[in-house]
Amino acid sequence: MIIFKCSFWIFIIMYNFHTNTQQWLDISLLFSSFFTLTGSILTLVTKVDAYKVRWKSQYEWAQILVTIASTTLICLGFSEPGPVVVIASGTMVLALAVQRSLPWLSAAGVAYVVVAPIGSLAGGLWMIFWLRQQSYPEWLWIGASVAMVLSFLRMILVVAMRVGTFALLTRKVWTRPIAPLPPRNGPEEVRVSLHVPTHCEPPDLVINTLDHLARLHYENYEVIICDNNTLDEQLWRPVEAHCRRLNAASGKEQFRFLHVEGLQGAKAGALNLCLDHTDPGAELVAVVDADYLAEPDFLSRLVGFFVDPRFAFVQTSHDYRSDDASLFKRACYWEYVAPNRLEYAGASEMRASFTVGTMCIFRRSAIEAVGRWAEWCQTEDSEIAIRLRAAGYDGVFLPYTFGRGLIPDNYADWKRQRFRWTSGPMQQFRRHWRLFLPSRFGGSPHLSRWGKLFEVFRSVVPLTIPMTIAGNVAFAILLPIMVMLDITPQLSVPPVAVLGLSVVMAASVVRTVAEYRVCGCCRLRDVLSAEFAALALSHVCGMAAITAALGGKIVWLRTPKFNSRSSLRNALASVRVELSIALALVVIAITIAFAFETVNLHGKLVALGALVYPLLSFVAAVAMALLALARRPDTGTQAFIDKRAISDQRGNTGTPPSP
Repeated sequence: MIIFKCSFWIFIIMYNFHTNTQQWLDISLLFSSFFTLTGSILTLVTKVDAYKVRWKSQYEWAQILVTIASTTLICLGFSEPGPVVVIASGTMVLALAVQRSLPWLSAAGVAYVVVAPIGSLAGGLWMIFWLRQQSYPEWLWIGASVAMVLSFLRMILVVAMRVGTFALLTRKVWTRPIAPLPPRNGPEEVRVSLHVPTHCEPPDLVINTLDHLARLHYENYEVIICDNNTLDEQLWRPVEAHCRRLNAASGKEQFRFLHVEGLQGAKAGALNLCLDHTDPGAELVAVVDADYLAEPDFLSRLVGFFVDPRFAFVQTSHDYRSDDASLFKRACYWEYVAPNRLEYAGASEMRASFTVGTMCIFRRSAIEAVGRWAEWCQTEDSEIAIRLRAAGYDGVFLPYTFGRGLIPDNYADWKRQRFRWTSGPMQQFRRHWRLFLPSRFGGSPHLSRWGKLFEVFRSVVPLTIPMTIAGNVAFAILLPIMVMLDITPQLSVPPVAVLGLSVVMAASVVRTVAEYRVCGCCRLRDVLSAEFAALALSHVCGMAAITAALGGKIVWLRTPKFNSRSSLRNALASVRVELSIALALVVIAITIAFAFETVNLHGKLVALGALVYPLLSFVAAVAMALLALARRPDTGTQAFIDKRAISDQRGNTGTPPSP
């Protein structure tokens, strides 16, 4: 009887869909759009801080039910009750299945996973049906059908990835360490060797770094400073002399200074030389960049993780300080920090964490076991983490601050730094791609399936930036030409599509605010400036990925630490390519707007809309280069302070590893 009833209702639904296809597709599109918005609002309301979910164990189904019910009530204003209730019921069933399959997801996480397939299918089917209804060429809607299938498959991969990288927004249960351990000191202290590689650094800056290391709340450690290939003695001699003063003050040879010339391998070469001079009794190695001022509890709160012999590294978040509160520095700061505190924390939970080159601690024997630092790679820090995990070791990332470095003073240096950070993962992928294959095809059995997907994504995704920009520009140019040549009919965008797109854009804004808030960014202007800064890096990230993918020779360039404010001429020179492309896009936009008189308003607006992302990307680069010229001295030395609950993060002992 139950089977008969289910079959009857399925028949009724299918019949109604067949006879009212457009209505069903319209309401499906609107439902998925509004569900995206209500789900984003749920995320904003329930995620109050890192690792904290409001009502995580209470009223979860009430949260999901309210989210779906509110979406249903909104959609009832646009359609008859029948289709809306059916779609809402199906969404609830899907949410139940997701919750049962992934019990560690929060209510907001369930909503995020559920809306993805609904939105992808609804949008794809709506587009195909609309193309057919508008009498577009058969090849176009067939191409759209293929694109829909590919988009759905891509959506599955993206959701699988973001459930991990956005874990601070989607997860309620954590199984891995999430906070520093209680201070560990006393006679049982493990000996740590801190390595500080330098090259042509301002001596006062390095001396300040060493002074902070001298004040660590830890006894059993040494500091090795390796100054490599600095020809000007006035830069490294004061540092050498300061090491002698620190040793005299402490009464022991705790700071050792090395100066070498002709050293190959850049930072990796310097770190390998430090390993050669490391005290044989040191079990752990910490890496600190020349500009990073360490917190006193850097070692005492982290060495306890290495009680577990599986742990090869512990990485803490990048963080920055500045005496400049300019808009350029604020935008750079939040663009830097958000991925560190959000995405890397999720990767750690999925056993795919990696190191980022400073404020990190390694097991010395593990570094030696995997062949030391890779001198061929632009990002030797994250590269070694791949080999460590592939060898069976584990590591953890903690999204908390134990040291702060400097932000580049101008756009050229900032762009150069990001070029290195983006090209490095692609170099890693070219070298280690076999490790990321399924185990039965020769991939590493120690890397998790999610971890392999993560490594592929973070290496390859920058390649999609130039592809997206080129695709948008090509679409904007071809659309009015095809209409003018009568290859396609005049474009008429239905109101339901405009409404659906507007709602999805609003949902994206809400979710972005939630992402930044969980990272400690609570001001809307900081969120907007960080997103603008990310846009400004689109071109350089894409070019870095392409250069590395093609195997081009890339010279390792350090980020200058001297005060290097640009002139207007130098600022414009640093964005010469971006400025040229932006001007070309403006010409294209003007041509579309005024030269194609036979194209209707809808067609022109859609074509111009496709140019928004490419144009903003290049204009943002020029704007950031100009913003870097301005300077707003701050009264303190730390213009950017972590607004999250520092007392909570220091007091929470997290999950200590078991030996």
